[in-house]
Amino acid sequence: MNGKRLCLAVAFLTSVIRPAHANIVGYVNLTFQTGANWFANPLLSTAQGGDSLDTIIPTAPDGTTVSLWNSSANQFTTTSTFDNGAWSDNLVLDPGTGALLTAPSQFVNIFVGDAENFDGTIPTGGDITGTPPVFSGPNGVYFLASKGPVALSGSQVLEDIIGRGPQNGEQVTTLNALTQTYTTSTFLNGTWNNGDPTLAVGGAAMINIGPAPEPSSVALMLAGLASVFALRRRQVSKA
Repeated sequence: MNGKRLCLAVAFLTSVIRPAHANIVGYVNLTFQTGANWFANPLLSTAQGGDSLDTIIPTAPDGTTVSLWNSSANQFTTTSTFDNGAWSDNLVLDPGTGALLTAPSQFVNIFVGDAENFDGTIPTGGDITGTPPVFSGPNGVYFLASKGPVALSGSQVLEDIIGRGPQNGEQVTTLNALTQTYTTSTFLNGTWNNGDPTLAVGGAAMINIGPAPEPSSVALMLAGLASVFALRRRQVSKA
């Protein structure tokens, strides 16, 4: 681990990382756009009350939903809705877990907590270090993120999330929430065919491990649009 990783983490944590009892503590501002957002809890919030939605996203526009991916069903299944100041299901989002947040309007959330290493341990120095255990599950499409609050690019996306470099045919799909567009890059013969995948702090990606049959970008887009339309119908009925 070199100093560049730490500088990257410090920059994204808005220069408020500070050593406290051997932990790296700070906050991350994430802007959630209107529509679909792929995100992950970037900091361990144990000292703040845990990694449940009530703690990490205590307030959001009414009608905001958070959905978790079911890799066996190859779709989003469990969903919680924020309404009248509370979440319908207080889901737990530990660092490294990807989630879909669909918002009726843009808002900013501040995540506060302790940084983790890529392997889920707590840093004892100033660097984000470690390698996560090598992924040992079945082939499939998984919605994942880095446990460490560091921006990733290229093969680092897999190395620092599933503990190994990409294998031929594996894919990473990301979402640009601002433009609501999806990008899939496949690792073929040592290079990414659609440019290096990138993942910002607090971002999540669909990773096709194996590879397995993937949900198309069109299917993912339709899932996001369905959530937006459901929000609009709900707002109209309330009006």
